[in-house]
Parts: sequence; structure tokens; C-alpha cells
Amino acid sequence: MGVRPKYYQDNQEDALIMTSPDINSADYRKLFKQQKHLLEQRLGGLPKGFGE
Repeated sequence: MGVRPKYYQDNQEDALIMTSPDINSADYRKLFKQQKHLLEQRLGGLPKGFGE
């Protein structure tokens, strides 16, 4: 969404301003399930309790 120049005092790095859609929405839950499935396929499984 934007940048806050020189936000961090220790090294003067810029900060990124980010947003996400409503995580309780049906669309977001669908996207999460899709991404979780792809990760599970890539890793050959997920640790017990991951992403519940």
C-alpha cells in the first residue's frame, strides 16, 4: 500500500505498509485452503496441527 521512508531508527530502512483482505471472508478462507494444499503437496505433508 505504501512506504514509510527511513522508518527504522537503527538502520534507517524503509518500512512497507501492507494490507490483507478480511481473513474471515469466504474468499480468503478458500485462498488459504488452496495455498495450504499446494504447500502440503510440495512438502509431502504438513506437521500435525499446521494451519488448523
